[in-house]
Amino acid sequence: MHVGLIGAGAIGKQVLAHLGHRPEDSVTLLMRRGKRLPDGIKISAVDGLAALLAHRPDIVVEAAGQQAVVELMEPILNNGIPVIICSTGALADGALFSRLIHCAKNARVALTIAGGAVAGLDYVRIAALMPDARIRYSSRKPVAAWRAELAACGHDPDSLSQPVALFEGSPSEGAKLYPRNLNAALTVALAASPAPVQVRVIADPAVSGNCHEIDVESRLGSAHMEFDNAPDPENPKTSLITAFSVIRLLEDHRQVMARAA
Repeated sequence: MHVGLIGAGAIGKQVLAHLGHRPEDSVTLLMRRGKRLPDGIKISAVDGLAALLAHRPDIVVEAAGQQAVVELMEPILNNGIPVIICSTGALADGALFSRLIHCAKNARVALTIAGGAVAGLDYVRIAALMPDARIRYSSRKPVAAWRAELAACGHDPDSLSQPVALFEGSPSEGAKLYPRNLNAALTVALAASPAPVQVRVIADPAVSGNCHEIDVESRLGSAHMEFDNAPDPENPKTSLITAFSVIRLLEDHRQVMARAA
């Protein structure tokens, strides 16, 4: 399988490490000029979209942030290449999301949104059909993930003893304020659409992992789902499981390719 990868940050490096153990795979990596390549992995590095497209990957993984979704996903889909999107916060722009869906349909390729740090989205989708559905997503992360944000609010991160709510509002508002931290909120919101989702962002000195909570109430019943994810060693704002959700999707795509061969 030939994988195109956009970004070599916390998520990208984990994906590269996995693919590096499979000699039958090849990787074309689109990354910023001057950035150091990971060691020990055979990859072709390019610094522009045209070069990435020229390599004709079987699938492209976006792991570089919301701007990469805005600038790169449409032309990739229009070239008939399926994509996996990690930076789901970009899809708070409904017009962009509609264009991407249109491109994928016209090219007859898959537009896949990585589940990332949360599960249970099937329950959310079902409950959202009910007019009385109430859905809340809460992101609870350790102080280390929010040091700059806490300081900006007048809190001393080193002496914080109680949880601090940094944000309460809609998923789209949260995605604009924290473009690198609330991809999971948009993932829940997309599953819940058109039902509204309330979002909370909490810095909590009592937790060591990245905790995601989904609360759902409707006439069908109620659910509380909680995921306590290990932070990525390189970026505490990202859950380590996010990269492995992408790896799982790549393995699924591999199986689809094998059946079609």
